[in-house]
This record gives sequence, structure tokens and C-alpha cells, in this order.
Amino acid sequence: GATYVQPVLSYDRIHVLGLDFSSVIGSFVVRGDAAYTFTEDPAGVDPTVGNHSLAAVLGAERSLPGGAYLTGQVTFERTAPDAGADAVVDVASIIALRLEPDARLTVQTAWLHDYTDGSGLVQPSLNYALADGVTATFDGTVFYGRTGSRYGEWSDNSNLRVGVAYA
Repeated sequence: GATYVQPVLSYDRIHVLGLDFSSVIGSFVVRGDAAYTFTEDPAGVDPTVGNHSLAAVLGAERSLPGGAYLTGQVTFERTAPDAGADAVVDVASIIALRLEPDARLTVQTAWLHDYTDGSGLVQPSLNYALADGVTATFDGTVFYGRTGSRYGEWSDNSNLRVGVAYA
């Protein structure tokens, strides 16, 4: 017999309401945004449809003496619960520092930390231009946290890289 294939295109409708801002306060640039996502399953009874959620971020950045640039952000996420469950809430932050003391050397570091489960990562980096087109690099990523946490699951992927690149 004949077989008919008829694809059915379907998606779950969502609506998002959001806002953002940016302002200079003293010597800091302060930015933030927030968004609330409305789904077709407000009661959380259909596991195939995403739940309502709220996401927000507030950050500040500033140039420092000596060619340094500092950035910090705090994030908040809350996903409404499925029926009979608790809501999922996550609070995290990132702090990043970039230092360029001269035309050859760039030092960067970033620290992400999840306050909800205590996990995070640290990423140090150092680049030095040995000559035009030749750069020595030292960088890495160190994940920490318990098994099952956001970043702790990646702890076996911590790495350190040393290299020379020619372009």
C-alpha cells in the first residue's frame, strides 16, 4: 500500500513583555533588562509546554586607571512550577576584568558564580604579542561545584592552555 507523509507544523505560542535601560551614574555605566514570558500553560499541567518565566539582569561597568576595564552583572531567573512542583529560581553573577597595560600585554579574568547551587567557573587569560603576528597565550577554565550543579557537572572539563599563535 501507499504511505503518505504529511508534516504538521506546530509551535507553542508565547508572549514576552520586557524592558531595558542604560544610564551613566557617576563613573559607572549601569544597564539592566528584564523580560516576562507568558506561555499557553499557566498552570504548568502540560509537560510539553514551557512554563511562565521571568529573567532579569543588572550590570555595571567602569574604566579603571592603568587601562583596566571592570564589568559586573547579577542575573535572576524564575520559572513557574509544573503542577505539584516548586518554582525553579536561579541567581548568578559574573565579574570580568580586562587589563591592557601596554600594546603587547592583555590580561583578562572572569568569574561566574551561581548562588543557588554554589557552583561556578574562573577563566584567567594572558596574551603577549612577541612580535607582529606572533602571540603567546596562557588561558584556562576552572569549573567548580558539586556533582549535579550547573557548573559542577563540567568540572572534568577544566583546562589550561599554553600556546604560541602566528597569524
